[in-house]
Amino acid sequence: MRSQLLTNLGLQSLRDLDHLDLAVTTTLDAALQERASRLLRQFTNPDYVDSIGLVAPHLLASGDPKGITYSMLLIERTPAGDVMRVNADNLQQPFDLNSGMRMELGSTAKLRTIAHYLQVVESLRQELGGLDPNALSRRVQDAHDPLTSWVALERLQAPDAPLDTLLDHALERKYSASRAILPSSPGAACTTSRTSIPTTIAGSRPCGRRSPTPRTWSSSA
Repeated sequence: MRSQLLTNLGLQSLRDLDHLDLAVTTTLDAALQERASRLLRQFTNPDYVDSIGLVAPHLLASGDPKGITYSMLLIERTPAGDVMRVNADNLQQPFDLNSGMRMELGSTAKLRTIAHYLQVVESLRQELGGLDPNALSRRVQDAHDPLTSWVALERLQAPDAPLDTLLDHALERKYSASRAILPSSPGAACTTSRTSIPTTIAGSRPCGRRSPTPRTWSSSA
């Protein structure tokens, strides 16, 4: 945000900004911003990357994770318009990756992402295929990630559905960027849509939408 203030105020350096006595109101969620930044920094730790299952084919099977830079931009749609809630990265330099870097994701990258997503859904179907209804119900509630919970719920509701049907449903899944409607448990369903926001970032909250609350940041000489 300090970098954005330089542009908005026509200043040349952060030192010039520090000489101002001012208060700034922003839509950024300071607590969520800090948690997102802390999580992204952890992705440079090989032990952490391995612990969350990212050292695998098509992911980070080789190489140094410190060489990868991550960024996150979270926009919430509100009655007053779209507002920015998180603008974070693990670069740890005064350069905004989300606004200062030009990047094009071509059709190949999009297709690879979709293909890998469907491969994960297929593997979860195979993993959960031998479970009885009681075991599936437990996986819906106790799964550590929303995708496993969703596949378990699909298997529970339509155990005889073919793979093609499950993959079609996977492509039609809807996600919400609002942390206000995050289910209280991975298997809980909101009336609006299911969400895949990592609970390590957003935390668990009951369903429902709340009004945005501006955050205040101050800088003084």
